[in-house]
Amino acid sequence: MTWIDSVRTAAIHGFYMGYFVDVWQESRHHAEQFLREMQLEIPELEMELGEAAVTYAAISAIYRRLNELFPWMQPHEPIADPFRRKDAISLLTEAKELEKTAYGQLEKICAKL
Repeated sequence: MTWIDSVRTAAIHGFYMGYFVDVWQESRHHAEQFLREMQLEIPELEMELGEAAVTYAAISAIYRRLNELFPWMQPHEPIADPFRRKDAISLLTEAKELEKTAYGQLEKICAKL
């Protein structure tokens, strides 16, 4: 993943980490809410929608933790702290795997529609 490599090499500025993880967290939070609402509307897919909602809740939580590492207004300079970069790489890697899981869940839901 290019984003992870950018963090690893300190090529990305803290400002962009703060900006993007905030957007990512909010969008995954809304995805979870949407899937929960859809459970009520499409009862025959209740289980699948619920599983996807749980996955998106986990992704949102990871991005929330990243947002704590990189609050919204970061400096416009590379992330110098190697420990924050290491933590960010770990969280981004975990989110990447969960995003793959979520995509597969959504594909299965779409196939059943």
